[in-house]
Amino acid sequence: MKAKVEISDIEEDVTDKETTGVSAPIEEPKVKPEESSGVEETPEPEPKPAPKKSRRRKKSTAPKAPVVIQMQSSWPARLIIGGTPSGKGYTFERAGVILGIDPQDVDFILSRNRKIETHGRGCCGGEGERIYVQLV
Repeated sequence: MKAKVEISDIEEDVTDKETTGVSAPIEEPKVKPEESSGVEETPEPEPKPAPKKSRRRKKSTAPKAPVVIQMQSSWPARLIIGGTPSGKGYTFERAGVILGIDPQDVDFILSRNRKIETHGRGCCGGEGERIYVQLV
């Protein structure tokens, strides 16, 4: 036996509500919080990220030789140079001696070479440069 359902049996009156083709919002069921059993749970530690691989080359453990620039004395006497930017002192014992010079000091030492200007008079050793040291 089938029962007939008539429109009058429906409790909701659809004509009272505005319907624009949008369904009513869905209500989510309420969840009760769990009752604690008296034992606190420790949270799991987060996994550590994998170490990143470096593309840099490893430094060698061998000691590196300091960078030096070779300079030779051309002055026929002892030549002592001090007051350099690096704070080092250099002593050339005689002409032809070659020393290793710190790159900071090269311009300072080369600036000690003098250009003698006599304005064409040729006095006291003639014209030209007086070169104390030169690059090798």
